[in-house]
Amino acid sequence: MDGTNDYLSQPDGDNLFDTLATGSWTLSFYVKFVTTTNQTVFWKGTYPSEYLWIACSAGGDMQIVGATGTSTTVINAVFNSNMDADTWYHVAFVSDGSATNRSTICYINGDVVATNSESSVASSTNLESHTGTSLFTTSNLAGLAYYNQYLDQIATWNTALDEDNIAAIYNDNPNLSSNSGDYTGSARLQKYLKMDENEGTSANDLAGNSFAAMTLVNGAAWSTDKPW
Repeated sequence: MDGTNDYLSQPDGDNLFDTLATGSWTLSFYVKFVTTTNQTVFWKGTYPSEYLWIACSAGGDMQIVGATGTSTTVINAVFNSNMDADTWYHVAFVSDGSATNRSTICYINGDVVATNSESSVASSTNLESHTGTSLFTTSNLAGLAYYNQYLDQIATWNTALDEDNIAAIYNDNPNLSSNSGDYTGSARLQKYLKMDENEGTSANDLAGNSFAAMTLVNGAAWSTDKPW
């Protein structure tokens, strides 16, 4: 994505985050930022009522924020990840538990990174209830903002993968649809955008659950720049 007008999109109701529901879940992806100055990676929702936002802060720290109402914050955590520009990273968020006992962990390149800011979890929300288009700006969220970055290998599970699974995904680059070595999460895989089509404007979901493809919009292009 070139930072001018490119973005990726999925239809509401078939969105990447629709499987990140009340229970435990895992989100995994590779990302390379051309700059780490306030880079949004994923957004879904209508601010300030309901939204889920994953971004990299100006200091290179990953953060995840989610809310179900103007006063109900469900997830709000910043992780001390110190990410640099022009470098591929594997990022995994693992959210485990329910209600106020929920714990959210961030892995960078297979290792847990410390949380440097986190609010208490307010409720056991179902993130499937989030609606709205993928709209984001740094001010009033009234229109799209665009970011110069690369994405690869996006996947979700409806379980909390353990550190052996996360390490295997980063170290071994397995086909996530099949168990291999220390990766044992294929039965709980919900969405899997391998992003290796190299042509056209769709990145297909390979998890086998009949979810929609992700659409490349306004010229978002395939790249031979890969994380391995």
